[in-house]
Amino acid sequence: MISFRLALKRRSSGRISPRSGIVSNIEGSRIKVDPYDSEPDYGADMLQTFEKFKQGKVTEYRFDFPSAPDMNHVEEAVLDLVAQLYPGIFSTLGKYCGRHSGYRDCIIAAFDREVQFYVACIEHIERQVMQQIVQRDMLCVSVTFLDELASPTDKLRSQ
Repeated sequence: MISFRLALKRRSSGRISPRSGIVSNIEGSRIKVDPYDSEPDYGADMLQTFEKFKQGKVTEYRFDFPSAPDMNHVEEAVLDLVAQLYPGIFSTLGKYCGRHSGYRDCIIAAFDREVQFYVACIEHIERQVMQQIVQRDMLCVSVTFLDELASPTDKLRSQ
């Protein structure tokens, strides 16, 4: 665990920022990514331009992007292009992941064991319940079968 943390600290100096690659052109299904070269942030300019159109209280249309663990195909394509811009950093990252592929976080490992235990308990309970149902149904079938074997005179006497 200590070597893992030390390796993380050593690698942090080679980090790339979210602005390491910038999508410079989108035409149809083609995307071009260039290295970030201190381009201006147009977000502030856009807010300033549209400031004059504000009219009192407005409806908020912001939303949070879903944070799924997997990327969609567009995100993968952009990341592949950024990796081509910075092959050294991504190569180092790939080697690092390969060396530490067996690492398991202790909290995730504990959760994994607990889930396995709970699933085993549920399966055991299900087997016990099914066994009781089968035994009860077998008893009902036996009683019904014995009842049907009884002679008509026995049936009349019992009524």
